[in-house]
Amino acid sequence: MKSHVFPVSVKGVAFRGGKVLLLQNERDEWELPGGKLELGEDPAACVVREISEESGWQVTAGPLLDCWQYHIAPGQDVLIVTYGCYVHSTGAPIVSHEHQRAGLFLPGQVPALTMPDGYKRSITAWLIHPVRTTSPTSAGRAGRVRENRGAHVFPGTSRRKITGWIRVTGWIWCTIGPQIRPITRNNHIDLQVSE
Repeated sequence: MKSHVFPVSVKGVAFRGGKVLLLQNERDEWELPGGKLELGEDPAACVVREISEESGWQVTAGPLLDCWQYHIAPGQDVLIVTYGCYVHSTGAPIVSHEHQRAGLFLPGQVPALTMPDGYKRSITAWLIHPVRTTSPTSAGRAGRVRENRGAHVFPGTSRRKITGWIRVTGWIWCTIGPQIRPITRNNHIDLQVSE
């Protein structure tokens, strides 16, 4: 079995007023705000930091939504991990130097946008997630951890033979096989690798 090495990028789905925050990159694609993990950084803390840096918005990370491989160009592949986020900011997003512009889109506008299908899938997952409407102050950290302890199975994954585990806890490069499945335990993300 051939293995590949990918950087890990943590993204957040942030809705406010029924609209999702998206940022336009240098490839003229819309994407979720977020970025690469720093050394020793918790993935949920990464998405909170990145959304603040890229949009000026303050958020609280909610549940893990999805994990998928994004093939940008030959030799450019990234492992994307997405979280649902609770927005605390009321102002307009402020675009950082990393993006061309920011936009707030209704769910019905998202399918027509130029953006990877994985981001669209993550937006849909947060829209239908049962804890999306729970206040982050009432759910609290314990509620999020409890929510994240179960195994999550995502579309396109399987329950075939397990060949290894990867723990995502900081700035890392992951080696994965053809199938991945994120499972959260003790507020870390484990990726189950299957053949």
